[in-house]
Amino acid sequence: MKYLITALVAIYSFFAPIQVILLVIGLAIFVDTVVAIRLTTEKFSSRRLRKGLVGKMITYQSAVILFFLIDYAMVNDMVKTVFSVDYTLTKLVGLFLASIEVVSIDEKIRVKYGDDKGFIARFKRFITNAKKIKDSF
Repeated sequence: MKYLITALVAIYSFFAPIQVILLVIGLAIFVDTVVAIRLTTEKFSSRRLRKGLVGKMITYQSAVILFFLIDYAMVNDMVKTVFSVDYTLTKLVGLFLASIEVVSIDEKIRVKYGDDKGFIARFKRFITNAKKIKDSF
């Protein structure tokens, strides 16, 4: 039992640099699923929820872990000569996967309420208005 605990602590410590990335992606998938459930007109079923949530969660988390292993073993040292950021490839993959979920959430909102109601469109309007205010000074 002592060796099992030691092995689990070693594995946990090895993957510690990507814990936040995994958490953010998991949270984005969860929010996307909640938004889909709230905005859908179809009947809710736990089987459909399990199939979508668990499958996407396993796929995305596995992709991040795989890219972390590739980054750790091969890419990180090369990239560190150009950028001073550890595990750049893993962070880019995490950003890509999280952005997929954000766009998916926005798409669901736009389909339900109209194109100008999505939060990406609202953010763009905010930036445009901020530029106009800045230029007026």
